Amino acid sequence: MGKSLSEIWRESLERVERDTADAMSLPWGALGTLSGYAFSCLGVLISLLVMSPISVFITAPLGYVIGLVLVLLLQAVAWMFPMPFAWLARRIA
Repeated sequence: MGKSLSEIWRESLERVERDTADAMSLPWGALGTLSGYAFSCLGVLISLLVMSPISVFITAPLGYVIGLVLVLLLQAVAWMFPMPFAWLARRIA
């Protein structure tokens, strides 16, 4: 009984480590840059439509930083719950 439980525990730890490695293999840097540029463009559009053109200089870098932070948060979620992200990484690769 103890031997089978330790074997099950070892196999599940190996699976979690493999899933975490696969999840962290996603292109997080490219995703961060892409989302940063997208939020930057969104900030520019909103500031041009709603606010003054001077506010573009504030919203563009702010949008870029928000995009990068959101990807970092998503990467932290992927580290805590690696299974869906590992599935996605396996499908992409």
